[in-house]
Amino acid sequence: MNEAEAYLHNRLPDIESLKKSVIELEAMDLTKISVEELKEKINSCFPILTYGETTWDSRYHVFRVRRNDNNGFEPFKNISNIGLAPANKTPGGRANNEHDPIFYGSHQGDLALFESCQNLPEYDRFTPQNFTMGIWKVRENATLRLAPLIDNNDVKDVRADIRKVSDFSEQLHMEKLTSTKVKEGSRIIRKFFADQFAKSNIKSAHDYKISAFYADTLRAMNKVAPVKFDGILYPSVAYKYRKDNVAIFPQSLCKLEPIKCFAVISYNFDFEMGTLTKGITAEGTVADNGEIKWMDRL
Repeated sequence: MNEAEAYLHNRLPDIESLKKSVIELEAMDLTKISVEELKEKINSCFPILTYGETTWDSRYHVFRVRRNDNNGFEPFKNISNIGLAPANKTPGGRANNEHDPIFYGSHQGDLALFESCQNLPEYDRFTPQNFTMGIWKVRENATLRLAPLIDNNDVKDVRADIRKVSDFSEQLHMEKLTSTKVKEGSRIIRKFFADQFAKSNIKSAHDYKISAFYADTLRAMNKVAPVKFDGILYPSVAYKYRKDNVAIFPQSLCKLEPIKCFAVISYNFDFEMGTLTKGITAEGTVADNGEIKWMDRL
């Protein structure tokens, strides 16, 4: 057992205690506990967390959309209108606490539309909805270092690619580690947080508190770690885990550049089948000052 593994072995509680902690945390009424109280509780259950990593380079694009004001035809005029939300207008989300904005995006345009429309009333899913879509790319010579959340069983049932990566990662852990407690304990903790990011029965922002804790802990680690994370990669709940979303920390947005915008009209959202109908009515280029210059495509 090397020094790093010995440290993990000594810090982790025994396996039965970890399993009991998971059951206890999953049963908690998150409406009755503050963010700070929950932080103390999780830290007492899991005194140490481990993270995987994946990287995105300039080959990768990030799509983000926002429904136009009053669902009107006129798209937004500045890229800032679909970028990072102001803190005072930021509710709690899957990877952020209230008033602590994060840049959510998707790696596919249709997925970004689904994400924007998942909370629409049922009747609005079949009527035309108007959006402004921004497309960013990772800058040349830049890299996004992301922590992937891939160990949820439902996700692995849907995604052969994730199942393969998860199995390969597990095999590496088995080969590198000698401590049974570290192997099993790490697996339990990874799965617990992956389950939180894959949670679909969301009744209010309170249900995001545990997944937001994970993101907040990662951001806190960045203040002292020599190699820093830029965000989190996780399967889309709205798209039934078929594709991936990314949550990028505000400090890392300098690694992205906007390359294009579209005015999009879309309807017939079928969340079970993952289908929609859409059309692009205008295309925009982004000036250095963030202004979007639109050109009709009709």
